[in-house]
Amino acid sequence: MASVASPVRRGLAARPQAFGKGGVLAMVLFGTIAFIAFLYLIGAGQLTGPANNGQAHAASNGLTGYAGLVRLLEGEDHDVSVSRSEAAFDDYALLVLTPPAMMDQEELASIIENRRWQGPTLVILPKWYAGRSNNDEAKSGWVQILGAQSPLWNTVVAEQEIEVDLVNGEELKSRGWSATGNDALDGKLPESEAMQFFTSESAKGSLALVKSGNALLAATFERASETASNEASAPQVVASDDVGYYDEDGNFQSYDTEAEDYYYDEAGTYVPADEDQWPVTIVAEPDLMNNWGMADASRAQMAHRIIDAAADDVDLPVVFDLTLNGLGSSRNLLSLAFEPPFLAATLCLIMALFLVGWRAFRRFGPALVESQAFAFGKGQLVENGAGVIQRTGRMQLLTRPYAAQMEARIARKLGLRRTDRAAIDETLEKRGLEPLSPLLVALEKARHSHDIIRASRALHSLERTISR
Repeated sequence: MASVASPVRRGLAARPQAFGKGGVLAMVLFGTIAFIAFLYLIGAGQLTGPANNGQAHAASNGLTGYAGLVRLLEGEDHDVSVSRSEAAFDDYALLVLTPPAMMDQEELASIIENRRWQGPTLVILPKWYAGRSNNDEAKSGWVQILGAQSPLWNTVVAEQEIEVDLVNGEELKSRGWSATGNDALDGKLPESEAMQFFTSESAKGSLALVKSGNALLAATFERASETASNEASAPQVVASDDVGYYDEDGNFQSYDTEAEDYYYDEAGTYVPADEDQWPVTIVAEPDLMNNWGMADASRAQMAHRIIDAAADDVDLPVVFDLTLNGLGSSRNLLSLAFEPPFLAATLCLIMALFLVGWRAFRRFGPALVESQAFAFGKGQLVENGAGVIQRTGRMQLLTRPYAAQMEARIARKLGLRRTDRAAIDETLEKRGLEPLSPLLVALEKARHSHDIIRASRALHSLERTISR
């Protein structure tokens, strides 16, 4: 018994699949993982080149870098981050700036001045010129010291230029240092030829943090617009609810009780401190805090104390800036996509992608083959030929062949053995039909498409009325 084939619609036959469902799923998963990894690299800022380039910044492992200080603070459970964005200048945090030797003074002054109202700032000045180490055993980021020179600019705090000086001898010395304040702490700098410190004029009005003999290595320029002109008359800050002054009439006037801090100004007047502005701490000697300095426990302890003093003894996040060292990058769209108000649109997009993927793997039936663009057979060949003639505008070339074809077809229908227009007309006249000759002549003489179509329809109508 012959089997009966199931009917198949023309042009809708199942196409053999090039990949199985498992292969397609594997490619989709691989592409998704690669895309997520690419987004992570963008968000982590890993597409801007290596940061461990041996320069003096927080991402450098060389002697002049500050990666050791970052690890020290992280080990002490501080909230530490390394920023490549200038947006961190507006964060409520301790901002650590490590400007290069070729820094623009006005740009740095603008950053510091704007920070006075945002949060405390710590500036570590450059001193060393370093190059890539030529030692065969050197690791990535290691450097060799080429020399020392003070920066070509001055740090400006509240319109006051802070100048530094440099002792640069020919012999290696391990100079001592000591911390100011109640807790005694001292040590020695790394053995080198150079030491950088504030000039005596710049040291006036600052709060000393670290000294080496009479040389000031690190200091806080606290609310510089209101501090005294020399270190001896530095602000004597107290907290009191019963502090004031006598007016011209001899009456005692209390200060604003909401202000907790007071000090003696240059004129000897006891006035409240401006708590709106944050202090600026400057470290003239970078060996106190760089990787070279972190090799000694006492220097590491001093570096941590400087961080606490720079934060004004407030538990703040610590942000190390890399933009001044040429490692900045604009805020990427990936981080913005997961922050309000863009988070809602991102979640909707993720849900839409999930639905599209689910629908792609849950379609109904196999893929169908489209029908042929060009059908096979005589009919299609005639249609294609007619289309060519129509495009060329030469329809008058069809009139005589078509007239001869119609003359032969009508003669066969009339039972005539030979094609003779006179005989065809005579036979048609006997049947009471109109003659053929005028219709054939009209078709042969037609030149325009509408005349040709009208004459052809007349011949076709005559053919239909003939019955054998």
